[in-house]
Amino acid sequence: MSKGSKIALIALACTLVIGTIIVIISLNSTDDIQDYILGEDVIKSVATIVGKRDVTDTSISTQNNGTTRTVTYQSSTVHDDLIAYTQYLRTDGGFVVLGDGDFVELGKPSVEQGHIIIMTINYDYHEYTITIQKGVGEFYFE
Repeated sequence: MSKGSKIALIALACTLVIGTIIVIISLNSTDDIQDYILGEDVIKSVATIVGKRDVTDTSISTQNNGTTRTVTYQSSTVHDDLIAYTQYLRTDGGFVVLGDGDFVELGKPSVEQGHIIIMTINYDYHEYTITIQKGVGEFYFE
């Protein structure tokens, strides 16, 4: 095989790899997040409850034996979205409201023994950010 043929073959292989990566990324678009997954805990996402919303930012981090996942959504129906989603969380998601004011805070025990989940929802007129923290602790409520 000539040197030119080897270069052409390598270029073709690189093109195929890059194309595959682009397809995988587009199929795993963050706009269609169906569940928030933190270890063994799976929480239905906003999109699952109220429909697809534009995701403008997402992150996940782990430190100090805890995991934090943050997703920011843009919506023209913030108020309606949050009423429907928090109602789902309270009635079917196992969460209790811990605080309500400039933000909404909910909590529940994790499925993993000795861990808790705290969800904080910050919002304004055009977007809301859901922050889910999972860490070591016990959850007590009446």
